[in-house]
Amino acid sequence: MARVSIVTATYNRLGMLQDAVASVRTQAQSVGAIEHLIVDGGSRDGTIEWVARQSDLKLIVGPDYGVYDAWNKALAVADGEVVGFLNSDDLYCPDAIEKALAKLAQEPAVDAVAGAAMLVEDDTVVRRYDQPNEFVGNLRTLFLGHCGINNHFFRRRCFDDLTGFSLRYSLTSDRDFMLRFVDRGMKAAPIDGYVYRYRRHDGSLTFDRDLKNAWELRLELLDLARKWQEDNGASLAARRLARVLEGRCWVGLARLALRQRDQTMLKDTVRRSFASRGLLITSVVAMGLDYVVHGR
Repeated sequence: MARVSIVTATYNRLGMLQDAVASVRTQAQSVGAIEHLIVDGGSRDGTIEWVARQSDLKLIVGPDYGVYDAWNKALAVADGEVVGFLNSDDLYCPDAIEKALAKLAQEPAVDAVAGAAMLVEDDTVVRRYDQPNEFVGNLRTLFLGHCGINNHFFRRRCFDDLTGFSLRYSLTSDRDFMLRFVDRGMKAAPIDGYVYRYRRHDGSLTFDRDLKNAWELRLELLDLARKWQEDNGASLAARRLARVLEGRCWVGLARLALRQRDQTMLKDTVRRSFASRGLLITSVVAMGLDYVVHGR
């Protein structure tokens, strides 16, 4: 079976990291050699010392520019023919890696495989992403819904062809990568069953209870939408969906500013709106037409 590299970026999350590592270790007997790379940005909670004592973990230490820079560092030294990304606050389901390798062996022509995922808070399932067919190769879902990079397992060659993760984005570079993966014609196949458990907690970048990063996330998505519209190498379908995403971002920014009753947010939204009147109108119209055709 192909050797697997699992990449985990972490910073001051020792307790959760130990759970994440355990979810990989339980699969070693059935899968064989697993290279688990832990990329630490300079933790001060004992993470570095603990990882250094684990003979089955490969530690990369040093300052970085966030999760995606850490992932790029790991990819530069990873040995596996198959690569998966496990967040330090999440878990793999018990047979996730075994399922992925079996499916990749069955489908030699595909570049990746993906299974279902769930979002949990303590022991309660908050949300299910249980239709892999909806996001495997689906540009619309990748632009407007769940990008699902963590419930994918990729052949190593994908990262050579797509040159890793852009540092232009601190929250959405995984979405940009998945869009490039699909829009450049790479193929993924669905795996039956669940492979990944996202954990909701206050320190999460994207799944915290109070959505503390919602404003920054929408601004990044707005930038990503514009980048894709300006990319002459992107497909017409991708550029059209990017315009729809831009419209959704404008509406989302306005709603968030009003809901938070934040004068700074409101002023910033108005300023950006006036600076981008033509693009704003075009994108909101595109969003409305898309809603008429597809609904949510």
